[in-house]
Amino acid sequence: GDYRFLSNFNPCPVVLDGQVYPTVEHAYQAWKTTDPIWREKIRLCDTPGQAKRMGRMAPVREGGIPVEARVEAMDALLQQKFSGGELLRLLLETAPHELVEGNSHGDHVFGMCTAKVCSSPDHPGENHLGRLLMKIRDELQLFQRDKSLGRAIKLDDEDIDFERLTREPSKG
Repeated sequence: GDYRFLSNFNPCPVVLDGQVYPTVEHAYQAWKTTDPIWREKIRLCDTPGQAKRMGRMAPVREGGIPVEARVEAMDALLQQKFSGGELLRLLLETAPHELVEGNSHGDHVFGMCTAKVCSSPDHPGENHLGRLLMKIRDELQLFQRDKSLGRAIKLDDEDIDFERLTREPSKG
């Protein structure tokens, strides 16, 4: 539909550890393993669906992957995806709407499962994908607004550095 571009399956090259992946889904599935052979197999999958299935077969990082680490990795990949161009414009146009990654395959971490078999009134899902997309959108809106005011802002840490606004010399 109209919001297909938000999907991790949407074609958009991203870089992970120096390798270019055709979609965020390819890169995220490869990130979940440290085995270079499995990473390459995932990278070369013809479709994001194949990459997802291959990712499920790959050995997971030693010690498992906490949700916080998964969200951080996804955030880094989404930051790349929406760093400019048409995808950035389309993401900004979703404001002020809430973005929800509804699914029927039981993803309660990045989405909200809507199927009867997996929906739970107590825990429909965390919607981390939707929340990350809204966070990126909000940061980009802030950046654009400050940029239009002649300010520079760093979004990668807590230090916000505003340049002095230049004024025209007074006539008199």
